[in-house]
Amino acid sequence: MILGLAVFICIIIFLIIDTKDQRIRLVSASGVLVILLIGLLISKKPGKVKWRQVLVGITLQFFLGMLVLRWETGRNVLDCLSNKVRGKEYRKGFI
Repeated sequence: MILGLAVFICIIIFLIIDTKDQRIRLVSASGVLVILLIGLLISKKPGKVKWRQVLVGITLQFFLGMLVLRWETGRNVLDCLSNKVRGKEYRKGFI
């Protein structure tokens, strides 16, 4: 639990530092929070939400986004996978 909290705090600090000149980029983070709040409000049993799983999922999504947006190799891998799903590479003879 302490490790998860430390990772979450590191992500928050990174976002604050990374968006110091363009705070408008944090709008999507507020959207995630609003969706979580709506889900919590309409839940039949909000006390049974497993917050660890929620935070792990959001953290994994954050790291995947960073991998794709900030690392050229990650962007190329995602582009390759999306081409394969669409069938573009398959028609060229790649599997």
